[in-house]
Amino acid sequence: MANQTDSILQKTYQIDVRYMEVYMEKVRDLLSDNRDQVKHNLKVRLHPISGPFVEGLSCHQINSWEECLRLLHIGQASRTVAATRMNDMSSRSHAILKITLTQTTRAAGQLCTRVAALNLVDLAGSERVAKSGVTGENLAEAAKVNHSLSTLRKVIDALLQPHSKAKRVIPYRESVLTWTLSDSLGGNSRTMLVATVSPHFSNKEETLSTLIYANKARRIVNSVAVNEDSTQSLINDLQAALEDLRNQKESEQQQKTHDEDALLRIQELQEEIEMSEKAISEMESQTRQLEQRYSGVICDLQYRVAEKERHTMKLSEHNSELKATLNKEIGEKTEILNRRASLMVRYNDLSKQLKDQEEHVTTTVISSNNRLQALEEKLEEQESTIATQKEEIDKLNETVF
Repeated sequence: MANQTDSILQKTYQIDVRYMEVYMEKVRDLLSDNRDQVKHNLKVRLHPISGPFVEGLSCHQINSWEECLRLLHIGQASRTVAATRMNDMSSRSHAILKITLTQTTRAAGQLCTRVAALNLVDLAGSERVAKSGVTGENLAEAAKVNHSLSTLRKVIDALLQPHSKAKRVIPYRESVLTWTLSDSLGGNSRTMLVATVSPHFSNKEETLSTLIYANKARRIVNSVAVNEDSTQSLINDLQAALEDLRNQKESEQQQKTHDEDALLRIQELQEEIEMSEKAISEMESQTRQLEQRYSGVICDLQYRVAEKERHTMKLSEHNSELKATLNKEIGEKTEILNRRASLMVRYNDLSKQLKDQEEHVTTTVISSNNRLQALEEKLEEQESTIATQKEEIDKLNETVF
């Protein structure tokens, strides 16, 4: 609900959404609170002022377009569909989304209520059984759909007749669809029809029929007026008349005339004032009864909204805790992985150093063995030389002696 207030004028707005479907000439509530027990076969009643309405249809107050779209998706999921040869998700019913805007204006102690309603209607397409191939229950559904569309055509044809024609009868009541939408078709409304046609040659007859149908609907002319609360307007008029009568009475009393006609006029004015006051008191009593009747519903809706907000806050807090815990675990695992990677790098470095040292020791040992072998060979050569020299010395000694 949106509020617009200044020092003189106070305006209050309320937007309500209702969603229903007409299936097999019966009205179903698509936004029922209990999804397991969708309301079937709701009755269409006639209000003496506002016109036809669906009794027992759930009403949902919204504050944004997103909430309206959410309700539209919920209702769309509950619609009746079936597969045919021409469409896997063929609509077997007519759907009506009703958005009501209520403006309440309070100024100078007077209350004025204006109401505007937008009916968005999704009509199921007419079917030819030879093409769709439906049988059994689907055949009965197609018959009901075609019946309601035929009645709609009759209504449009009747609305196009001259107003001066005697005994013009609009067959609204021949179908639940036309009876529900009677105010939108020929009442205080502006109507727009969007026709969807096929460009394929095989559908030329249906396309031509649909275009003729839409052209007739385009020619309907309605007289549009502002929807105001007649009860409140009457109260305001009576209050103004009462004030005028009081002023007139005071003016006549100030004249202090003894004329009999003036006295009779004063008595008449007093009687009119009493009748006006009685009418005003009755109107005010009815207004208070209506306010008391709907105050409980408003409180219940406000309590549900508050409960939903609290539940959403709890879920948000729980999600925040889960995210914090998950981030903590991810950080710990990341730290472990980093330490493991560091240890692997260190292990690889140590392994490389050890391998290098092993290669160096191996090279040193081989070099030492080679040098030792060379020294041993040199030593053997020296020993052989010494032995040869010793033999020569011995021979010399023998020669000398």
